[in-house]
Amino acid sequence: MIKRAQPLLQPTSNPNPRRTPRLSSAAAPDRNRLAMAIGNYAAAASISDAATYAPDTAQRTYHMPARARPLSPHLDVYRWQIANTLSIVHRLTGVMLSVGLLALTAWLVALAGGPERYRAVMRILESPLGAAALAAFGFGFFYHLLNGIRHLFWDIGYGFGSRERHLSGWLVVAGAFVLTACALAFSIHFSH
Repeated sequence: MIKRAQPLLQPTSNPNPRRTPRLSSAAAPDRNRLAMAIGNYAAAASISDAATYAPDTAQRTYHMPARARPLSPHLDVYRWQIANTLSIVHRLTGVMLSVGLLALTAWLVALAGGPERYRAVMRILESPLGAAALAAFGFGFFYHLLNGIRHLFWDIGYGFGSRERHLSGWLVVAGAFVLTACALAFSIHFSH
């Protein structure tokens, strides 16, 4: 015969039928076991004291006690640093590369679709707006590539010092601009 475990918390008498009854501890040793499992006697006591019992659903719900807790600092607490910017730009360039793949896909489909479709897509890509989008895509590609290499060096344990982090960050930005300029010069030289 399987013996059913007794609950740690027992409902107390409820003087007001509109309110959910509070639970009290079934036994002090049980509370001590719970506190030892959590590692904090005060937290275990507040968790078990805050439990409520819903008689209509026969389920226990636990509510943390209302205490004043510190709020997480917001952006104005920290001084803006290059690391913040590089992290945000890395994420943005990842999104930009995903969107830029649509242009690459359109170009490949047009290439396979015949000369008329290819000319139509090339007119869009060679327009000033298309050229600016391609340049932004190129910058995003080179920035994401170089910052990914930077993160690979971090993964093997190099470049964690404050000076190295800042230097590698600026090198990533400068390298992305230089490689984008080279790619634009290359495409302009060979397109005419």
